[in-house]
Amino acid sequence: MESTSTIITAATAGSDSTDESTSIQELLRRALLEYDAHKQNRGLRFQSLEPQAAQQLVDYLQSVLDSRQHDSNDHTKYFSIFRYLSRRFQILPSSLVIRYIKREGLNPVAGGGFADIWRGTWKKKPVCLKVLRLTLEPNETKRDKIRKEFCHEALVWRQLHHPNILPLLGVNSDLFHPSFCLISPWMENRDINTFLKQNPLHSLPSVLHEVAAGLHYLHSREPPLIHGDIRGGNILVNDDLHCCLADFGLTLVTTGSQVWSLTTSSSSSKGSMRWLAPEYIDSSGPTSNHTSRDVYAFACTIVELLTQKPPFHDYMTDYKVMNYVMYGGRPTRPQNVWCPDVIWDLTTQCWAPIAQDRPSTNKILNDLQGVLSEEKAAVEKMAAEKAAAEKQAAEKQAAEKQAAAKKAAVEKAAAEKAAAEKAAAEKKAGKKRKKRGKRNTEAEKEANTRQISMSGGGSHRGGDRAEQSSADDRTISNGGTTTFGPSSVLAGNKGDKRKSLSRTNSSTNMLQMLQNVEASEVVGKSSLPPSRKASIDLGSGGAPEPAPQRKRLILQPRLRPLDQDTAPSTESDSEFDEGVSQYPEQEMSEAEAKKKIDEDIKEFFGVRDLDEAEVYFAKLPVVHHHALVDKLVSTAIESKEADATLVGRFFQRAASKKLVSSSALEEGFLGIAEFLDDIAIDAPKATDLYAIMIKGADLSEEQLKTIASKSAGNGDKLLDLVSS
Repeated sequence: MESTSTIITAATAGSDSTDESTSIQELLRRALLEYDAHKQNRGLRFQSLEPQAAQQLVDYLQSVLDSRQHDSNDHTKYFSIFRYLSRRFQILPSSLVIRYIKREGLNPVAGGGFADIWRGTWKKKPVCLKVLRLTLEPNETKRDKIRKEFCHEALVWRQLHHPNILPLLGVNSDLFHPSFCLISPWMENRDINTFLKQNPLHSLPSVLHEVAAGLHYLHSREPPLIHGDIRGGNILVNDDLHCCLADFGLTLVTTGSQVWSLTTSSSSSKGSMRWLAPEYIDSSGPTSNHTSRDVYAFACTIVELLTQKPPFHDYMTDYKVMNYVMYGGRPTRPQNVWCPDVIWDLTTQCWAPIAQDRPSTNKILNDLQGVLSEEKAAVEKMAAEKAAAEKQAAEKQAAEKQAAAKKAAVEKAAAEKAAAEKAAAEKKAGKKRKKRGKRNTEAEKEANTRQISMSGGGSHRGGDRAEQSSADDRTISNGGTTTFGPSSVLAGNKGDKRKSLSRTNSSTNMLQMLQNVEASEVVGKSSLPPSRKASIDLGSGGAPEPAPQRKRLILQPRLRPLDQDTAPSTESDSEFDEGVSQYPEQEMSEAEAKKKIDEDIKEFFGVRDLDEAEVYFAKLPVVHHHALVDKLVSTAIESKEADATLVGRFFQRAASKKLVSSSALEEGFLGIAEFLDDIAIDAPKATDLYAIMIKGADLSEEQLKTIASKSAGNGDKLLDLVSS
């Protein structure tokens, strides 16, 4: 048989690439023959193979395994030779060795039982650097043995390709010399325990299913691969939120040496003791690794993930856990968390005391697939219900939006209509106010004219003062004698120039005028010549009649001008004149009256004292009484009921004490009645408040009908409210 060394030498010496490829394939063919020929004596395999040729053959086998273009039987043989060469020569494929890698920081970001975790960068991507603590072993021979086992397991890990297995990118022996460095993708989401604490709503059935899928992939290899440390800390979450098994086989590598096991017993063993099957706790004899070890650990991991606590968390020390497990103790069923019967039944099967009674990963995966399907159906149902609810809410929102838009359009149209009506009403009211103001101005002028006529010598009935003097047969001269008697006696004095007594305005006191007249008589007497005597009328007996005594003139102002002096006064107006005669009439312009009314209104609603309010009508000219009534009504009608009630009581008191006439009250109410329909639009209670004030005014039925006729929309309601 031609040696493999000769073939490798020929392969390396050939310059033609085709010949080199042919030589490598021939080398592989002969390596397979030599591998099969020495099955009984493995020590005779590849004795003449040089390390350089072994490295070339390992690199070629790695490329063949990566291509996956061979059948399963060839794959098993290729992989067996691959592992054998890697273990014997302590070499790895060149493609597995990564150079030009950088580490970040001066200290590791985390540490485990047998390795430290560093963050690094490779090809501008973050990577995880797991550095074995080979420096803990002082014996060089034992370190070499650990290194050999490490190379073997790293080689196995490199061949694994599954979405639930963390990929191994490569190794590095320079960055942390003399130790090795395992390089894998950096997981930002960290381990599953940390992820679930930050994302409590993440699907637990999918987590369990993904872990079981990764475990099933390992156990289905030929030969089966054992993870050896299944627990939450070794389940990482990638960027797609899927679970990946990490640290595959490294526990078995580091505990393969008794010395290494003792060295790391305080860290690595302690971390995994609560997940360790009872047959591996008993140290009475060696126990070969079996897939049931991972199944038991998976059951403990289920409890860990459901409770977010380590198994046997109520036991403080691992020693108590060991004794409890050895006597058949297991974790209790989680309470107040998601743990259906199918999950708990599967968990109890997985930690059966006898290893052979534990289910295979194939059965575990099928059971979890059913749970996952049920959850998926429930999620889809919830999603469908949510989508339906969202659609219904969207439709409702759209309908509400449409209704709101329609309502807004209607309100806008109504507002525009109301604004137009208000503008028209204001225009109409302006015209009426202008007309009423003109009428008030004319009435004020007429009243002032009458007042001047009264104070200037006019009679109580408005006649001329000179005519009255003639009727009384009494003449007062400005500087001559005073003669009493019929006017015929004075007929012979036509030649004397007489001057009538000058008249003063309405502010002159008539009594003072009479006193001035008497004084002028005295002056006249004293100015007569001595030869003349005052003529004296004699009576029928010849004796002089006594001079008639002048009656004292009492003048009272007219407070309400009449259209005609001869017009008869009504009973109510007569009573009104008697009631207010104690307050003299004053001259007051419309602007002054408006100012006084505004001041009285402010005081009235501020003080709210009816006794003090009685003087409002008395101190205001009669011609402005209706303006005070109008102001009181217009202020209270858009206020509250208490203000309307106060105004009604004031009207009742003023009417009962004859402080204001019923006609003034009627006129004041008429001004507001014309706009009552418009006011009621903005103030719905306006008609009710208006009725309260009218009740207090105590108007006649005819007056009430007149007022109600001014309101087209609320007239009938007003009469009903007043009569109730």
